[in-house]
Amino acid sequence: GKKRLPWGQLDFGPLRRSPSDDPKRSLSEMLPLSVNRIKLVRAQPNVVNLSGRDEADMSRHFLMSGYPSSWKKWDLMKVWSPLWVGLSYVDDASCWVIARNEADALALQKIYKMIEDPQFQLTTYEDYRAMQDQLAQRVTSPAGGAQNELA
Repeated sequence: GKKRLPWGQLDFGPLRRSPSDDPKRSLSEMLPLSVNRIKLVRAQPNVVNLSGRDEADMSRHFLMSGYPSSWKKWDLMKVWSPLWVGLSYVDDASCWVIARNEADALALQKIYKMIEDPQFQLTTYEDYRAMQDQLAQRVTSPAGGAQNELA
């Protein structure tokens, strides 16, 4: 069956070393992927890591864009079958696909490469950030016109 921990055994106090026979478990032990993170709404990506930038965690995020707006969640999930992925929607034709672990992230990329004529683009988080940085540089560079207007 499922392992259940009664509220009385959940330790909300500061981090400490607990003996292995201690039935109490710290909150960080129970929710390791949620510690020092804030869930955001209408932001991409939708989680902020308060302890610093966690690029290893972001390596499991892929921007899936350009798919038909008629596709629903089930259609998106079928593309990545047999993997179980998380989805975070950006708009009707794009979403973040989040793999559960590094092995699934690699498998997700292999699945995309095996699709002969994909109806969408898949971009790694690293490539997405690079594109965003390039766009920001174009907008703020003198050639982009933003600073020339101020002069």
